[in-house]
Amino acid sequence: MSEAEYPNLTVVFHGSLSEATILRSALEASGFDTFMEDENMKVTDPVATGSSPLWVRLLARNDDAPDIEAAIGELRSGKFALPDED
Repeated sequence: MSEAEYPNLTVVFHGSLSEATILRSALEASGFDTFMEDENMKVTDPVATGSSPLWVRLLARNDDAPDIEAAIGELRSGKFALPDED
């Protein structure tokens, strides 16, 4: 991704398609708009997208990026995890 392609967007997460999908859902539920680069291509033909077929970039507006990165940090911290049932 070059800045020329998406001048108003910032990469807020780079990782697995499954984790990006979960993060995007949580962020959108919190009111943040996000964009997953090459999402349809990754799902329909992941091999065609290059050397890391199941890794994606989650992008957001530049103005929202700091708040989104903080939200992702909280989500990934385990703060919202459900307790194990024995």
